[in-house]
Amino acid sequence: MSPADCQKYVSEVIAKMAEKAWKSRKPGGISYGLGFAVVGHNRFWSHFDGTSTRRGNLNSKDFSHIEGFEDHGVNLLYTWDKDENLTGVLVNIACPSQVTGSEYEISADFWTETRAELANRLGKNVFIMPQLSAAGDHSPHIMVGLKAEERMQHLMFGDSLVGNECMARRKQVAIRIADAVSAVLPYMKKSIDWQPIMFHHTQMVALTRRHVSDSVYRTAIKDSLEYKALFEQQLKVFNENPSLKNKPRWSNDITTIHTLMTRANDVKVRYELERSQPKLPVEIHVLRLGNIVMATNPFELYVDFGTRIKVRSPSVQTFLVQLAGNGTYIPTSRAVVGGAYGTECSSNLVGPEGGQDLVEKTVEMINYIMKEEPIINGLHPKEEKSGY
Repeated sequence: MSPADCQKYVSEVIAKMAEKAWKSRKPGGISYGLGFAVVGHNRFWSHFDGTSTRRGNLNSKDFSHIEGFEDHGVNLLYTWDKDENLTGVLVNIACPSQVTGSEYEISADFWTETRAELANRLGKNVFIMPQLSAAGDHSPHIMVGLKAEERMQHLMFGDSLVGNECMARRKQVAIRIADAVSAVLPYMKKSIDWQPIMFHHTQMVALTRRHVSDSVYRTAIKDSLEYKALFEQQLKVFNENPSLKNKPRWSNDITTIHTLMTRANDVKVRYELERSQPKLPVEIHVLRLGNIVMATNPFELYVDFGTRIKVRSPSVQTFLVQLAGNGTYIPTSRAVVGGAYGTECSSNLVGPEGGQDLVEKTVEMINYIMKEEPIINGLHPKEEKSGY
């Protein structure tokens, strides 16, 4: 199945499921709460000279500190039917599901084990919906204390393979998330909102593009030509020797070269766009459900930006959802200075300035939808004379 065919297939299935859900909707209520689980870790460490490195071996005399803040909060939304039976849990955490991300397989990663663990605790008919909060500089890989974590994995699961990129780590993460969901659940039935205010607001907001200097532009032109020559050379080899495609992972090298060529070409395009269209239009959605808010963005947004939104949001809890669309990393100024993976121009449609634009626009939209006086305690559906 080609990427285009896959996109068409998935889109059609999602549309059918949305239609089915809408037609089969029934009265219900929601409750929300906050838990904690150590899942995501800032994946960059700083040297004494101010530069940064992504993961790797921290056992170095040059290790100074972990680069940024870590968000271990778990925003939770529970859904109930009219008889107060739990029907689903939305779990919002600041960590991408990529424990075993280097494997060649289609997988939900630690959400597979999380769903299984919660099914054992809550019942197989309780739907689990993951949300990824701002986590552009987070990963589930342990940065400090790996030996102790590996020992715990072995004690808990007895797996022969333990560490940062294995099934034991996925199971470990699953238990931590499930513990957070289970710990908050006893208080949720007492605070069900049967008539939450619902308000959806969307805008196309203009964000400042990442600045591409003249020197970076010249380097991109040079790199583009070099990678193009390498790509054409590799392509010729495969065309002349089709049997090479029978080897496992035959496409790795040529794909890497093509990616680097494309990234260099993108920098050239961004250099020209920045001068003619200095702002990048981006679609943002904000949804209010009672006293909580959900706000989307299409980027891999570094945690600092998400924290800035959360501390300024007037809602009781703010669920951020990143990668809701086609976006790139948005690094902080601190990360750009460090110069680690994901902070270079080729990795960013917008930079730190555009990230702050996103913060300001999102906060503005949240303030707009929170103007109405919230309903703290709505009526139970059974108490509604008019019904639904």
